[in-house]
Amino acid sequence: MIGIERRPRYARKREDRPVTVCIAAVCQWGSDSIIAGCADRMITYGDVQYEPVRTKIYQFTSSVIAMTSGDSSAQFAICVAVHNRVRTLNNPTVETIAEIYAEEYASFRRKRNERRFLTPLGLDCFNLHRQGMNRDQVDQLTSLLVSTPWGMKSL
Repeated sequence: MIGIERRPRYARKREDRPVTVCIAAVCQWGSDSIIAGCADRMITYGDVQYEPVRTKIYQFTSSVIAMTSGDSSAQFAICVAVHNRVRTLNNPTVETIAEIYAEEYASFRRKRNERRFLTPLGLDCFNLHRQGMNRDQVDQLTSLLVSTPWGMKSL
């Protein structure tokens, strides 16, 4: 009889990548439906990890929060801008706050990408089409501005 040796199965080795843990669940609290959420505070930069005082959860109203991942400085700036706009409103809805967040995110991204791609060329988003550039150059720069990944998420 020939013996067959079983080899243990090993999962493929995956590159270690830092991740932000953000979870949320809809649940019942008495007769009310609520959303419960939590997020870690770990920040990873290269091979350095630490837990700052600042959280990845931002409260906009007593019933609306955002949980974020990615570039914590960018997320902080965006959430501060959202908070400043929200606090001037009388009882804003979740939809209104989500729209404000989307506007502030787009504005922050536009400004950051403008500084990265256009400022070195002496351009900004408003004069991009007026500089006598050919259509291909304008299309290429526009593609960079719109499609450059950020690696940020919000819940």
